[in-house]
Amino acid sequence: MLFRFLIALVLGSLLQAQDVWLANPSQVTHQETVSGDAFFVSKEIELSGNYEEDVWALAMDLISMKGSIRFTGTAGDDVRFSALESVNVTASIQGKLQAYAIVNAAVGPETRVEGRTHVVSGSQITLRGSYGDQVELMAPEIRVEANIEGDLILRGNEITLLPGTVIQGDLQVQSPQPLPLPEGVELKGELIQLKATQNVPEWVAVITLTAAGMMLLTEYCVLLFLLRFLPRFVQQSSGIAVQHRSRCFFVGLLCTIGLFGLGLVLIQSKVGLFLGLLLWILHWLFFSGGKLVMCFVLASKLARGKALPFWRWSLYLFLSLFMLSVLFLLPTIGTGLYFFTCCWGMGASLIAIRLSQQPLKLSIPDTQPLKTPPLPKD
Repeated sequence: MLFRFLIALVLGSLLQAQDVWLANPSQVTHQETVSGDAFFVSKEIELSGNYEEDVWALAMDLISMKGSIRFTGTAGDDVRFSALESVNVTASIQGKLQAYAIVNAAVGPETRVEGRTHVVSGSQITLRGSYGDQVELMAPEIRVEANIEGDLILRGNEITLLPGTVIQGDLQVQSPQPLPLPEGVELKGELIQLKATQNVPEWVAVITLTAAGMMLLTEYCVLLFLLRFLPRFVQQSSGIAVQHRSRCFFVGLLCTIGLFGLGLVLIQSKVGLFLGLLLWILHWLFFSGGKLVMCFVLASKLARGKALPFWRWSLYLFLSLFMLSVLFLLPTIGTGLYFFTCCWGMGASLIAIRLSQQPLKLSIPDTQPLKTPPLPKD
């Protein structure tokens, strides 16, 4: 969702006359009619207008880790919301509804959605209203009291279907506990119980493995490029990473916080949108490059400081890259290890770039004073 939202920001930067873009660090309230697309970014967002096209909203504040969206208007096309805290919708939507909330997501009883509905929450989802197409919900706790004309797909631990719920299609439930059909719930299709430990579909596994393999191959090609054309730089960066561990990590950490935070501030202003995205891309390049620097550090440990031919270095680099990739997949500690390693290598590369800069020497020739002609005598 966040990736798609960033794409929308880029497209939204070329706003047409009928489009609306609003960004504020604390709160955005909008009650007007918009004939084009609408984009909103803030900590707290309240929308009650009439929107004839798509509606995009992102509610996030990284300092307080809060963000909420409340939508009580109408939308003539798709609605996409993402919030760090909660999403509350009571509206008429002619297109799709996609909502993502870390804590809580709630859809009111007066809601009508014509297209598909996809809601994900980290804690709880409460769904009411009527829906003209498939509904898919994913959260630890789910409560449903709605009229659904398509299929209903539920993935969670505690699932409750309240009396008055009508499901015209099939009901698919993926939960640790089997869900009996309560009294007062009308199901026109079939009840399909799926195990919580159900295997991933084969096509999803193929796509995931292919993407991981392409990423690993790309990183390995970049390592070979650096080894062939920039050997002095990678040698200096890996040496700095070994000799100044703490300094490299803190430099990388400060640059990560600074570039990401500055980019976020610029993105919230329409003027600095492209500059903010550029800073995020620049940070991603240096952050990903930090992992490659640490591959050189690990490869030099495997080589034990010996002068080796290119093919031996290529082999050690591949082993280093594979070992780090496996370590980053470890549960619980993999993410923290990835962040620490990338910050460490990023700081080493930045320090190496700084040390490689030579002071600019300018030789200014001696200047003779200007000779002015004598003034004429009276």
